[in-house]
Amino acid sequence: MDNLFNVIMKNQSWSGSRDEFVKLILEIENGDPERRVLNSVKTPKEALPINSRRIQWFSSKNIMPKPNGKLYEYEHLVYYWLAILLRQQNLTFKQLEGLASDVSLKQAEERLDPKSGKLNLLENPGHPSNASTSGAVTEGLRRMGRKEGRALKSTLIRLAITPWCHVTLNENNISNLTTEDAEILTNAFRQSLSRLMSET
Repeated sequence: MDNLFNVIMKNQSWSGSRDEFVKLILEIENGDPERRVLNSVKTPKEALPINSRRIQWFSSKNIMPKPNGKLYEYEHLVYYWLAILLRQQNLTFKQLEGLASDVSLKQAEERLDPKSGKLNLLENPGHPSNASTSGAVTEGLRRMGRKEGRALKSTLIRLAITPWCHVTLNENNISNLTTEDAEILTNAFRQSLSRLMSET
């Protein structure tokens, strides 16, 4: 029987709908149910096989990337299984939020590969579950406005309107903006600029 990493590697050219993605994961789970099927935390522990709702939830929390249009592909498979392994190592789903931004695809592959020696993610320095980082730091960051309790990786886009006037945007939020939002931001900028000009 192939290990999980080898099974994932065999699907590097795979793509399909969400239903097909669920079917593929179900087949992988059935290849080794004892190790691959997620179990409930509470006793008695119950098997929690894959379902479409979990895929939607993982995407909404950036545990795995959103589909490309309506298609799921190899990268979704990698992040899905990394999340399951982390969950099996007692990380909470809250700690897993933003996983697809925090870990590159290459890093995710390395962590899934048993030959890399990184399969036991709890031994990694700075891992979110380590006592040195999980307590005071998490609470401190939340108190300062970072609700996730950990630093997030972000991609910033800077609009150079003039050589001396730049506007910085977080790429993750741009896709959620509406035309009305753009108007509000424009008016807020105009008001702030007018206020600054009147104070000088």
